Amino acid sequence: MTVDLQKGFALINDNNIELAKQYFLDLLNIDNENSLIYSGIATCYELNNDLDKAIDYFNKAINYDKDNYLFFNQLGNIYKKKFNLKNNKTDLFLAKTNYEKTLLLNKNYLPCLNNYGTTLLEIGDYDKAIEIFLSSISIDPNNPLVLSNLGNCYTKKSLFSDALIYHKKSVELEVNNYALYYNLGHTLLWLKDFSGAEENLLKSIELNKENYKAYSLLINLYYLS
Repeated sequence: MTVDLQKGFALINDNNIELAKQYFLDLLNIDNENSLIYSGIATCYELNNDLDKAIDYFNKAINYDKDNYLFFNQLGNIYKKKFNLKNNKTDLFLAKTNYEKTLLLNKNYLPCLNNYGTTLLEIGDYDKAIEIFLSSISIDPNNPLVLSNLGNCYTKKSLFSDALIYHKKSVELEVNNYALYYNLGHTLLWLKDFSGAEENLLKSIELNKENYKAYSLLINLYYLS
């Protein structure tokens, strides 16, 4: 069965999604209690943006392997995708629940820690998000996205000097990410460092000319200064 599973996931890696899905569905006729078969089908549906069916099949996978933290993490990711598409708060809270289940099984799983933190940030639980990002940084102190997300939490709490420390470090670590310069520029604007804010917002636009939020902040900056 291991070889059969490898073939199915190889088809996914080769972007033969429909063929992979049918392959995994056929495998259910041989073994309908194998969690990895259900997860393979779920992955195919997710890649085809059929998120409800992806959720259904990941839940089936969990029925046969309740200790697989990767299944819960992926469920969280799918609910996060649904929220981004439909802006339904229920999906955001379901993402939160599944990330919490993931971390109960593996408290140091870094991809989940960051996704859980950003979910808490979107929900508005800034103190808990800070706790999670600090936990992530204790494991991986040089992750620019986590550092910037932590800065965003402090910005939301109007602790702009604290936010600045993390935003500055994030752009030092990743010099070509427009979002990091935007976050730094935003914080500098709050601190009324207009020249610093302008420099970083222009850098963000240089890296991504379609970053319309940066243009909007620049307009506010020129009005204030």
